[in-house]
Amino acid sequence: MATINRTQNSPARKGIRQADKPYPEFPLTRHPTGRWCKKFRGKTHYFGPIGDPNGALKKYLAQVDRLKAGLPPLADLTVPTLRLLCNAFLTEKQRAVECGDLSRYSFDQYKADCAKVLEALGKEITLAELTPDHFGTLRAALHRGVGVGTARNRIVRARVLFKFAFDSGLAEHPLRYSVALKRPSQRSLRLARADRGLRMMEAAEIRALLAEASPMMKAAIMLGVNCGFGNSDVARLSERNLDLPGAWVALARRKTGIMRRAAMWPETIEAIRAAILVRPKPKDPADGGLAFLSRFGAPLLRETKGKTGSTVRVDAISQEFAKLLKSLSITRSGAFYLLRHTFQTIGEETGDYAAVRAVMGHADNAADMSAHYRARITDDRLRAVAEHVRGWLLAK
Repeated sequence: MATINRTQNSPARKGIRQADKPYPEFPLTRHPTGRWCKKFRGKTHYFGPIGDPNGALKKYLAQVDRLKAGLPPLADLTVPTLRLLCNAFLTEKQRAVECGDLSRYSFDQYKADCAKVLEALGKEITLAELTPDHFGTLRAALHRGVGVGTARNRIVRARVLFKFAFDSGLAEHPLRYSVALKRPSQRSLRLARADRGLRMMEAAEIRALLAEASPMMKAAIMLGVNCGFGNSDVARLSERNLDLPGAWVALARRKTGIMRRAAMWPETIEAIRAAILVRPKPKDPADGGLAFLSRFGAPLLRETKGKTGSTVRVDAISQEFAKLLKSLSITRSGAFYLLRHTFQTIGEETGDYAAVRAVMGHADNAADMSAHYRARITDDRLRAVAEHVRGWLLAK
């Protein structure tokens, strides 16, 4: 009696014979049951009928990272995952860049940290699956290969990401990251600062820098030690911020938005005039109002696209300052901001902390009631701080 091979003659089997892969690189394999499949960790997972390769591929791509990590497949693909959180978070930060509330450089830092989070915890883990143990693993990963200060900044940005999960409605409850993903202790930060050494420059070192500096760098150094300017302050300075006849400079600090006013020394004014005299022609007419430009006619601090498409920060001031330090064999942990540290340190010797804070552009402590009631800082107080630092710098 003849027998019939039901498997060979089944409609599913005939479909397998008729259907080839849509293209050679198609990641799924045909299964005898008439479905596309893929094996992960010794277990076969199915993604849909052979007659619908596009739908099967979509389901595969939505689950592949979870399955590779040994996590169970999701029955509901709309459940928010860590990848979805990072995408939503970066979209919000991109809007902040477009509104002028966030720099492109800061956005790239958030983007790089999101990539580290996904690498450490996995893209397809759901927000509901995250436990304190996951956040402890992430904390160790963010510390790996960097100093305490850099690790702290990474952790702060990661905490912003996980806070966004609940604030945006992606997570039903606040994520429990605060204990395991904790910032480095103040003790660790103090020890790291102690290892870096003194965070200021001595008067003799600054005089040596001024003797070797180009006109532009000499003006930048003078503004740093005279007015507590950082490199971004020098780069943004325009001629309308300068009152050279009156010996004053007024510029808002980008970080806090606080308007600063500082008394300039005769030596600072002379250095600024000399730098403006040899300033190259701006490459872009929009930069014509800047007080200082690079030797190529570009802003001293700018952001440009790198080879990989990421934003690269070009800081001509820090580069030139580092070269000066090296040429004079001055070893200091830090860069141009050392001058800002120097102004703060020497300026406080006057005892007028409020005047120094006003020049530096620091935000007042919310608990400082004196700052709440203080209406103004007189020009005489600002001049007194400036003259004290000048006396310290020029004393032989």
